[in-house]
Amino acid sequence: MPPLGLKLPQVAAYRRRRGVSGPFVPDLPIWRAARAAVAAGERNARILCIGDSTTAGHGAYAAGMGDNNKAGAWPTQLAQIINTRGGVASWSSITGNNNAADSRLYDSRVTFPALQGWAFSTTSGVNGSTLGGYHTMASGYNPPSKYNFAPLNACDTFEVYNPKAGGNARGWILSVNDGADLATVSNMRTPSPPGEFEKYTLTTAPGANVLNIRAQNTEATYLAGIIAYNSAIKEISVLNAGWSGAKASDLNNGSTYAYGPVNAISIYDPDLVIINIGINDANQASPTATATFSSHVQAVITAAQATGADVVLMAPTPIGSSYAANLDTLSVAVLALGVTNEVPVIDLRTRFVDYVIANGAGWMRDTLHPNVSGYAQIATAVADLIYS
Repeated sequence: MPPLGLKLPQVAAYRRRRGVSGPFVPDLPIWRAARAAVAAGERNARILCIGDSTTAGHGAYAAGMGDNNKAGAWPTQLAQIINTRGGVASWSSITGNNNAADSRLYDSRVTFPALQGWAFSTTSGVNGSTLGGYHTMASGYNPPSKYNFAPLNACDTFEVYNPKAGGNARGWILSVNDGADLATVSNMRTPSPPGEFEKYTLTTAPGANVLNIRAQNTEATYLAGIIAYNSAIKEISVLNAGWSGAKASDLNNGSTYAYGPVNAISIYDPDLVIINIGINDANQASPTATATFSSHVQAVITAAQATGADVVLMAPTPIGSSYAANLDTLSVAVLALGVTNEVPVIDLRTRFVDYVIANGAGWMRDTLHPNVSGYAQIATAVADLIYS
């Protein structure tokens, strides 16, 4: 029986390859078809990694969300492993601000002038949660300064994602390499909530390009994400939507807004969604109730599958706090969700065993977060499932 829910390009690729030897991806027919489409030069594929600080890369090179830790996160290392295994992958993207206090310290590909109108919104509504934490906001500085994103690979295409926010006329002005203005992207919502969440695609000559974004005026203007790629080379784009400090309820927040986390999944158009959540729900004296936790995670699974994506769940890495038993309880709930939804679960406890063993192996930054070596273990576990 052919798999259900494949996107149209994937259906064609899947049918052409039925019965033909190729990459084996258990229980992930949509992802397998996407891989085949990339190999055939038909289109890009996308992996959307949704989670908390252990997806964002907290503590990779040093404690916290600074020190270019995004470069050591497991989604980044997953892209690198795919490349070493003969694929073409990149992490040339931004999905939310990952709840980093200063994106420039967390991700060296991002630059903008300090104290010139750039901030990170953390309240409800349009200037609040989206995939990967919160929007980056420009407001009140005249003349508006530039936010710059410099992918590490040559590219010719930038997809810019933003909510339509309401109020007076506002928008982003886009340029490349500090050159002439190339486009103005409306950031004004019409009509009122739930608003809109939009993608604007900017193309330019291929090369080591830097995308420049500045606000059209002093009105508050919001940026949700960027994806960059070389249209001549089909790739697997790995998107890091880790949200430092997130609980399962945060991922299921803002459902009345088009740009809320669950609703935003569809516009990023992933082929595979990997969900890794639970540490912050567990690490407290009154942990999130198992039924509540499962309900929120189920909402993310349902939203991902509704877009036509395959889903992989993770049971989180063990923690070394006094609440470790809470996390074991929620990990069991994740395994149950895998059974209910018939999706694979990567139980990271199998690899890490417990905090004492993982820390003794040199894989932990602190009692909650792996370091870059620990994130390499997670990336390998994912790659062994989806790109072996």
